[in-house]
Amino acid sequence: MVDLIRWKDDGDRMPLVLKGVRQCGKTHLLKEFGDRFFDDIIYINLERQKRHRPIFQNENLDLAYYVNENLHGDLNHIFRGASAENFVNNEPMTLGFTANYWKDNRYEVDFIIAKREMTSAVPAEVKSGWKIRATSLKKYIDTFSPERSMVLSMNPPSEGDVVKLPIHLAWTIPRIAERL
Repeated sequence: MVDLIRWKDDGDRMPLVLKGVRQCGKTHLLKEFGDRFFDDIIYINLERQKRHRPIFQNENLDLAYYVNENLHGDLNHIFRGASAENFVNNEPMTLGFTANYWKDNRYEVDFIIAKREMTSAVPAEVKSGWKIRATSLKKYIDTFSPERSMVLSMNPPSEGDVVKLPIHLAWTIPRIAERL
C-alpha cells in the first residue's frame, strides 16, 4: 500500500498498471486503496470480456493504441454521465450561481443551484440518457419541499413542479432559478 500512496501523491504520476499472478489479491488491494484515498473510482475488468483478451495474450501490444481503438466506446459510456454533469454545471457557474450537491445515505442530487441573494435553491438532477427516475431528487423534494426542481436529460422540455429540460437547454437554468 505504501507504493500506491507514493504513486497517488506524485504530481507527475502516470497511469497505474498492476500486474501479477492470478488470485494474489491485486483487485482487492486496488479496490481498498481506491475506497480509502479517492472519492470516486471506476472498476473495469477487461479480462472477462472476450473481445479484450488480446491485452492479456500479447506482451508486445501497444496498450495506448489498443485502448484508443477498442475501448473508446466503453469509456464514453462510463463517462457520459460525468460529461453531462460538467456541461450542465457550466452555465450557472458563469453567471455567479453556486452549484453544490446534496447527499443523504444512498441518495444524491447532482446540483443545488442558488445565488447568495436568493432565498431558496433549485435542486437539479442530470441524466445523460432518456430514463429519468430521479429517485434522489424525489427524496430531496419530499425532505425540503423546494418551490421548483429540475431534471435535465435527453427528453423534450416540460413545465411543472419539476421542470424537465433537455441537456442542451442548460443555459436556461439561471432564468428558471431566478424566477423563484
